[in-house]
Amino acid sequence: REAVELIKATNPFPSVCGRVCVRPCELSCRRNLTEDSLPVGIDYLKRFVADIDLNSESPYTPTLSKPTNKSVGIIGAGPAGLSAAFYLRQAGHNVDIYEAEAYAGGWLRYGIPEYRLPNSVLDAEIEQITKLGVNIHYNQRLGDNLSFKDIKRKYDGLL
Repeated sequence: REAVELIKATNPFPSVCGRVCVRPCELSCRRNLTEDSLPVGIDYLKRFVADIDLNSESPYTPTLSKPTNKSVGIIGAGPAGLSAAFYLRQAGHNVDIYEAEAYAGGWLRYGIPEYRLPNSVLDAEIEQITKLGVNIHYNQRLGDNLSFKDIKRKYDGLL
């Protein structure tokens, strides 16, 4: 649990990253200089603890700061929008995300093959963000059925 808390301080998607990371840090790992020449597989470690947490009865939920009564609208439920929502919600802000597609995840869902990143894993990570109180409005395409002018008026901040 403490490991997941530490990881999620800087990465809201450890189960995802543990599956798709191409491990560039392993080339520079100091363990390559030891007699067994094996780098530390950080991605595997993060995936391991994050998967245990996601499959537990009570997955890690970060503490939310006191409500600020400020609201933020986010355009797009891809990795950047979801990450922003995760941290803004922890800071006590009300957060709504507007997503053009029927599902959240952006390129994590539509650009990475499911054999590499199962949708069930991605959905479980996204669910941890929505459980914090982040609202995702699906099938809301900016310029079609979503007006920038209207949502700009509705929020204190817009991303």
